Amino acid sequence: GGKWLQLILIRVVTVYKDLSISYVSDAVAEVADYAQQFGVDVLLEMHGQFNYWGYVLSAVEKADRPNIVP
Repeated sequence: GGKWLQLILIRVVTVYKDLSISYVSDAVAEVADYAQQFGVDVLLEMHGQFNYWGYVLSAVEKADRPNIVP
């Protein structure tokens, strides 16, 4: 089987959409950079208020890492 990493992001505060996308993008990019050293792909799962596919796609595109699997 392949290697993978599950990242769970929980944010209690309410923020604007673009700011939320930026937070998630930055966090996922940081995890992806670390995971890439070990040949690990980062898989994303949507929960809570950040569950619209369009927001996640925007965050993944902004992060722009080859080992992020939406």
